[in-house]
Amino acid sequence: MNNGPSIIERQALGNLLEALKKNGNGNQNFSNYMTSWFSDWNPISNSDISLQQYYKTLKKFPTNAKREIIRGVLLSWNKHHNFQILYHSINTLIYLKVCDTVEYFFIQQFYNFLSSFSKVCNNSEFITIEARNASFYTIRFYEDRLNSKGIVDFQLAPIGRGEVFCIVPWNSLLSSKTGIEEDEVLEEGTWNEIVSTEIYPLLKNEFAKQHCNWINSNWDFEVKKEQLGRGLVITMHSLYYEDLNGGF
Repeated sequence: MNNGPSIIERQALGNLLEALKKNGNGNQNFSNYMTSWFSDWNPISNSDISLQQYYKTLKKFPTNAKREIIRGVLLSWNKHHNFQILYHSINTLIYLKVCDTVEYFFIQQFYNFLSSFSKVCNNSEFITIEARNASFYTIRFYEDRLNSKGIVDFQLAPIGRGEVFCIVPWNSLLSSKTGIEEDEVLEEGTWNEIVSTEIYPLLKNEFAKQHCNWINSNWDFEVKKEQLGRGLVITMHSLYYEDLNGGF
């Protein structure tokens, strides 16, 4: 796709766009945003591409294109602030193989952390998502429109530089969620307990397997204090992902 998508790739993109828009259940903000996001690729809708060609073409998209599609879906949150739309859209991407190994784990953890830490906010509309690029994201949580409750950063390894990514919840966010004083969050026994009770349950939640039980996966993680003492760095590594459906 470096020189622009082929006809068959544009047909697959058109079908993918329509599949994603169905997750909005008529939410025009979501539909309009996704249509705009895909527009540079000139997707072809209502084509006669076969189902097998559709799946095979999406799976073979280069990783950088898949990350751009994922970025559009995640940033659409700022237009709809609807957990159900985002959840179903992530499952659509995984079902249609619009992810490679890092992206498979990343988009689920992105949703898990967004959903879990949203409890510190009075309204989901007070949560914003920023993307410096397709490999670096920040979720900002606000108690109201002015008062921040904290942030969590996500950084994916550059394409071709290893299958690993980091999640960095800041002390202020961990404090808001747990009620522990911010300056106590990184005390040795305290942050180990936070990892056990707040973080590890999220890492274990591969919810896509509820809908795609043919997926085979494995992972490991490690946690350390952020270099400047602002939070915890959770590194997910030893990632293994195989989609056994369809044989494409």
